[in-house]
Amino acid sequence: MFFIGTELDFLAKLAVKAQDEHAAGDCAWSETLGRSQAFLRDHLLKWVRKFADTVAREYEDGFYAPFSRMVAGIAARDASVLADLL
Repeated sequence: MFFIGTELDFLAKLAVKAQDEHAAGDCAWSETLGRSQAFLRDHLLKWVRKFADTVAREYEDGFYAPFSRMVAGIAARDASVLADLL
């Protein structure tokens, strides 16, 4: 079972780690960003759009439909930014 909050928190922690590594002059920042990229590509992006579409279809009114679409958009945008950085 997936809990999207845990998955987004994992990506946030990797981003902070990469930022700290970069600020310290540690070349490992690119490896850390690569882990983020792999997680997005191999896991989150494989299902998050379908999840967002299902939530939007079932709960078109209210908070969850736009929130799920926002999460899918953020995941896609993160993947694009990571591709540019790496």
